Amino acid sequence: MRTQSIVCLLLIFLTACAPVSVAPTPSPTATIRPTPSQTPTPRPIGLDKIGSLGGEMVYSVIWSPDGKTYIIAKKSGLHIFDTTNKQEIKIIPSDANPILYSPDSQFIIAYSFTSSVEDESRLIRLSDGKVLLKSKYRASFSDPTFSPDSHLFAYITRCDLNDGENCRETVHIWDITARQEIFTITTEKDNTDFFFSEIVFDPTSTLLLTSEEDGTIRVWDIASNKLAFRLTNAGNAVHYLVFSHNRQLLASYEKINWDFKIALWDWKTRQRLPAATRSWPEDEYADNMKNLSFSEDDTLLNFTFRDNSTMAYNLATKKSTKGENLVDREALFLKDMRSHGDYIDDVHSMAYSPNGQTLAVSDYSVAPIIVWDLRTQKVRATLDQTGDLLRYTHDGKRLIVLKQFGEGGNEHTDITIWDTEQYIKLHTITVHDQLVIFEISRDDATLAIPTVNAIALWDIEKGTLLKNLPTIGEWPSRISYSADGRTLSAIVLKEAGKIAGGVSVQTWDVATGKQLPASLPPVHFDDEYDSFDLHHDIFVFYPSERDPQTEFWDIKSGKKIWAIEDQGYDAPRVSFTPNDQIILIHRHDGSSLYNIYTDKTIYDFGDLDNPYTFSPDGKQFANFEWRKGSIMLWDSSQIVQSVP
Repeated sequence: MRTQSIVCLLLIFLTACAPVSVAPTPSPTATIRPTPSQTPTPRPIGLDKIGSLGGEMVYSVIWSPDGKTYIIAKKSGLHIFDTTNKQEIKIIPSDANPILYSPDSQFIIAYSFTSSVEDESRLIRLSDGKVLLKSKYRASFSDPTFSPDSHLFAYITRCDLNDGENCRETVHIWDITARQEIFTITTEKDNTDFFFSEIVFDPTSTLLLTSEEDGTIRVWDIASNKLAFRLTNAGNAVHYLVFSHNRQLLASYEKINWDFKIALWDWKTRQRLPAATRSWPEDEYADNMKNLSFSEDDTLLNFTFRDNSTMAYNLATKKSTKGENLVDREALFLKDMRSHGDYIDDVHSMAYSPNGQTLAVSDYSVAPIIVWDLRTQKVRATLDQTGDLLRYTHDGKRLIVLKQFGEGGNEHTDITIWDTEQYIKLHTITVHDQLVIFEISRDDATLAIPTVNAIALWDIEKGTLLKNLPTIGEWPSRISYSADGRTLSAIVLKEAGKIAGGVSVQTWDVATGKQLPASLPPVHFDDEYDSFDLHHDIFVFYPSERDPQTEFWDIKSGKKIWAIEDQGYDAPRVSFTPNDQIILIHRHDGSSLYNIYTDKTIYDFGDLDNPYTFSPDGKQFANFEWRKGSIMLWDSSQIVQSVP
């Protein structure tokens, strides 16, 4: 990934800013230092909450085996719904995240997402919400499984580095009705420690199978608590033990270097059967197994991988074929919830429309992009894509979305232009590199995109390349139009990926496309962790730990105009608000709004979750609070009115 991954981008507040006038420049070399107001004090002005978007945090969705109910795990508890009419049946107050239903749909295994490690795992009865079993200190339920008749429950307690040399991995078998442990298996044989790979009950619920790292499968008789027999293997660990529906076959797979070998046993004779071995790219299959199962007629062995691709192995012909991708039921369900505004998984970028009536919200991995109507606080529209960066044009007629793809030399970036009246996709610009920024001209006609050795100018309405502005240096990392829109500036690295190789600020006349004489001399950084940014006519420099001071330079005059110090180890980061007189300072101990011309702190946020943004008039503020899973809306008009 190129140098832009090193550079700290904090221009979220500019997502929908209209042109602004630049206030008089502060006196040269003025230094803003930490003020006493950064400590908690009574505040004469502040933010008033006016609403929230996105409902409650959703941790998981799980469907019962009988298909009658499903559970949505939220912070408020386990919400159980009827599958047919989608009506909520009951709420079990709990901080549990369910991962496994019992076969009879009466119990679940769940992990706590707020409690301490002493109460990490739970066995819960759904009829009354009662917790039947809790994990002990640092002994969560690993690889839990139910017996087919739902009377028994088994899990593994594993060791970690804090448990000491005497720790032994142990399999625990519980009788759910009696609520007592009836059998344990400890990882010690012939004075040699080993680890369990898998555990599973047989179809009769009378035997428990455990597989070990060396490939040995032991079969234990639960009634007698004794080892019944062993299934031998070739010395490689097996994974995903599953029985056929007719109870005649036991299947698994073993990974041998780059080979992926199917393991089959005749359950009656206990003999290993011949099966296929094939070599697959490890990153494509072998380390990405998600599920293994038999087809209904037991003629196929179906493999499902983490990317939801599938492969079917024919037991008769010993040949495998690639199947259709599996539909991820939970992902589709959550996407539907997100589309209706009932759920927000995460937020990567937000943008107010210029008229302040809508807020566009995107996540880099979860679709769709949501356009919220701020008056009704309901979803106005959804755009079926993900996004790393959102920007409205200044007239609000277009929403532009940047999305990165690929890695390891195969990166590319799509920039998609959407019509905001009909919410339809107009066109997509593809750049074969990983970008983090683009800029919109003040007349909304041109999109400026940094590329290798140039800044590419694209026609927003036609989606066509107009021209390239050559740069002196290999990689333009940051670009910004001036406040009046007459010039376009870029921070250019002499050599892509090497900040220490030299950085220069270059400026072009927008009307003529000619490069203007540089006012700022080239900057030579000594530390790869130094970083920088651009805002209109201001170059912002963030030194590394050696100098915790952020510097601001005027591009036109080439002069240092002010600086911000911090008492921590890092230079404070800044974001500009729609009113250029106010900046948001991010220090090691919190964030605050600062008036750079009066040298005063206006408002202390304390800890502030990302992302966040102001409306174009600065009278409303939105931030995503990940702990709540919702976007909070605040009235910030008092802050705006406090500025002369």
